[in-house]
Amino acid sequence: MSITGNWPLRGRQRECDTLDRLVSAVKAGRGQVLLVRGSPGAGKTALLDYLAGQATGGRVARAAGSEPERDLPFAGLHQLCGPFLDRLDALPAPQRSALGRIFGLAAGDPPDPLLVGMAVLTLLGEVARDRPLICLIEDAQWLDEASAQALRFAARRLSTEPIAMVFAARDAIADLPELAVHGLSPADGASLFEAVVPGPVDPRVRDRVLAEARGNPRAILELPLSLTTAELNYGGGTGPSGTVEPGLRRRAAALGPPARRLLLVAAAEPVGDIPLLWRAAGRLGIGPGAAAAAEEAGLVELGDRVRFRHPLLRSLLYRSSTLTQRRVAHAALADATDPDAGPDRRAWHRAHAAAVPDETIAADLERWAGRALVVGGLASSSAFLATAAALTPDPARRALRSLEAGRHKAAAGRFGEASALITAAEVGSLDLARRARAALAHGRIAARSGHGGEALPLLLSAARQLTPIDAALAREAHLEVLTTALLADPREAAGPRETAGPRETAGPRETAGPREVARPRETAGPREVARPRQERLPVSARPIEDRSGIAVAASASSSELDVVVGVGEVARAVRTTAWPERPARVDLLLDGMAALHADGYAAAVPPLRLVVQAFGGEPLSVREAFLGADTAASLAADLWDDEHWEVLTGRHLAVVRQAGAVSLLPAALARRAVFEVHAGDLAGAADLVAQGRWVSATTGGENAFPPWPGAWLAAMRGSEQDAERLIAEAMDDTKTRSDATGRSMMLYARAVLNNGLGRYEEALAAATEATASGESLRANASVKPGRVRTAVEPFGAGAARWALAELVEAGVRGGNTEAAGRALERLSVMTRAGGTDLALGVEAARRALLRNGRAAEDLYREAIERLGRTRIRVEWARAKLRYGEWLRRAGRRADARVQLRAAYEELLVMGVMAFSERARHELLATGETVRKRTVAAEGELTAQEEQIAGLAMQGLTNPEIAATLFISPRTVEWHLRKVFTKLGVGTRRDLRRALPRRQAQAPA
Repeated sequence: MSITGNWPLRGRQRECDTLDRLVSAVKAGRGQVLLVRGSPGAGKTALLDYLAGQATGGRVARAAGSEPERDLPFAGLHQLCGPFLDRLDALPAPQRSALGRIFGLAAGDPPDPLLVGMAVLTLLGEVARDRPLICLIEDAQWLDEASAQALRFAARRLSTEPIAMVFAARDAIADLPELAVHGLSPADGASLFEAVVPGPVDPRVRDRVLAEARGNPRAILELPLSLTTAELNYGGGTGPSGTVEPGLRRRAAALGPPARRLLLVAAAEPVGDIPLLWRAAGRLGIGPGAAAAAEEAGLVELGDRVRFRHPLLRSLLYRSSTLTQRRVAHAALADATDPDAGPDRRAWHRAHAAAVPDETIAADLERWAGRALVVGGLASSSAFLATAAALTPDPARRALRSLEAGRHKAAAGRFGEASALITAAEVGSLDLARRARAALAHGRIAARSGHGGEALPLLLSAARQLTPIDAALAREAHLEVLTTALLADPREAAGPRETAGPRETAGPRETAGPREVARPRETAGPREVARPRQERLPVSARPIEDRSGIAVAASASSSELDVVVGVGEVARAVRTTAWPERPARVDLLLDGMAALHADGYAAAVPPLRLVVQAFGGEPLSVREAFLGADTAASLAADLWDDEHWEVLTGRHLAVVRQAGAVSLLPAALARRAVFEVHAGDLAGAADLVAQGRWVSATTGGENAFPPWPGAWLAAMRGSEQDAERLIAEAMDDTKTRSDATGRSMMLYARAVLNNGLGRYEEALAAATEATASGESLRANASVKPGRVRTAVEPFGAGAARWALAELVEAGVRGGNTEAAGRALERLSVMTRAGGTDLALGVEAARRALLRNGRAAEDLYREAIERLGRTRIRVEWARAKLRYGEWLRRAGRRADARVQLRAAYEELLVMGVMAFSERARHELLATGETVRKRTVAAEGELTAQEEQIAGLAMQGLTNPEIAATLFISPRTVEWHLRKVFTKLGVGTRRDLRRALPRRQAQAPA
């Protein structure tokens, strides 16, 4: 079985091509049989999953052999054929009787094996009568013999049936054609490693791991399930050791004590440094004979480096030793490590050899935490600081180190450990300034762990405490409040609902002064809603003397509205506070966010545009990645600035990866995935979604990947059942996490899905609900006397604005032009404020739907021209679709075919299937013959693509090709991306090899 989940396949083009041909043959009515053979963990199940995903329009049946059931006759057939027993009546009586006896539906003697095989063949043929059938049998080496015999009999007789039978096994099966699955290439293995390990890794460690993995995907995928990034970089780790072959375990246990000690020392040293290993072994009195025994057992190779038989064998050996044995090994490694060449590694080994607190060792760890940050990112630096705190004997110093370690742990995404460290620090001797910093850390943990509604009161409290103490940090707290308020539903910010306990009677609220910062209602932390209110608060958020003179706007009696007002007060405070002498980009962002909350979208566009342009200039720092770069990327989308949307989501993700900032990684992956969906790179989006889910899985769910990118991907693909299921799950998740933006985004995705499927009433309902997000709350806020109006329009504004465009289309297509007109006017206010080609192109495309004659045609043409200059390729293709639909209804069939053909091909290549089907049906209505593309047909180049590819092969640049063909460079770039996708290449050099070969293979 596989642990790969939904990872896009890497380095498997040959195997995928084989499976694609198999699907095409079955759809053409030619039966197929294949054995996918490979070692454990090679990726056989992942290939079967790929095959199942390619079987669109067909039916997939699955079964899996099981070692405990291999002696149970017909256990495999029960899995494969059980779902089709309702077809038994269609079988001849003898065959029906044979299967009836197998499944316990009839009494009698065991049936003849030949008759069983014939019955299976007939039953599967009956199932495949209405649509092709793909049978997938995993772990075929463990099938019971009776099932295996019947399936092999049927498999050899499928030539005239639209059925494929694909087995996956470790060894060959007689007479079955096979597809051998080998290890990944070094480049593909490195690509997978970098994708699954959430943080930087010492190149020497990475190379050692890849050498030990020998290209086996499972060996690479299991690493982050067994070791943290710090443990991977520096050694240690006593968590689960993953899947290691039982034979290796037995051989390790059979070794003598010297060989086992040598292997333990090697396991505790992650680089595989042979000289260091022998120096440490010498200190323990271990001679060459121990190494010979370990090598003869096939557990390790001691050549230019230490290379274990399996990467996780290190973890197994380390975990199975005693604490005393591990300390002895680390002490030997510390003594043998050069303090000048590897001071951080020496400090790490000394710490793991220590049995009692030791200030010298703690100070050494603290000193070299910065070096650990460079080597292994925040996970490593936080591990150094947390270990330093644990080894600190002085309570006051331990509190300070715990606070710093907690901040680093939170940045690394270890929220549970971070909360524990910060709480421990608060119990110690912290002054008011550090308590305020602890309060801010608690708020950030709540926000980054997906509990924005609960984070707002904590962040407001931190801002209140920091204002008279630390102006610079107070500005950071204000920025956190304003950015969190864009994502969180303020209705969830007032604390637990009535289900968490009896609602308290509201008391009078103090009147806010001119520059007051709101005090939050005492509220639950991210996972602590069941404890009494006062006890579940972080120490820093409990009531302390109000030394700032700031009146309280959101007291214990506050309602959801009080939190909104508190955010408004922060916006006012920001705008009346003096700027730093040397303002940075985050200061521009704070100013822009204050304008957005206080004045609304249209008025905030100029300062927000400056923010986006500023962040799009110089490279990002790690500090900026934590303080606003993600918000700047989202603002680019809100401002219809596709260029900076692409640049900033990519740049932010790169910095987050390099720093190992796992707390930010899921959101960074999600933002980039949503951009890729809109840009039409659905394969790239799928890879990012898989990475996000993997980060969530490998961190125990602490760094949860939001469900909306996966739902968006399914919606854009037009996968109705998958999309509706994922959207419903995402909507439930948004309620749990108080994620107003996620909710709006899912409603917007549902509108897109239904517009693609032609279900315009459903699309109208979803878009209407998305655009109404936050409206009632703002209306309430504006009428309360003495309150500051918070003018964000609306919460989760970005998705709601985009949903207005879908509302216009759904309204026109569904006959509700009045709703469409109102939505268009709201949309135009924001698109004209944005003023970009994307904004004005989206508006022109929708306004055309409400116009007739020449006015409509001019708008359609304007939309296509403007959107063609953007990176949002799906919207561009949809603009052509709408124009083609309009032309057909105007009776201009020849003109319509040009637009519809272009839309169909582009949407199909991108995988935007619902809209491509809409285009196909429109083409059919013009009288053109259009066949549904097979996998092979989707790989065919159009005439223009052939022309552009040929010029690229000649060495022409994109601008030179554009000048030659009288098209724009962006159009050239778009077509080349499609060429690369169809040919399965990634560079122009690959293109020079692939295109002549493809032309040579083309039929004469």
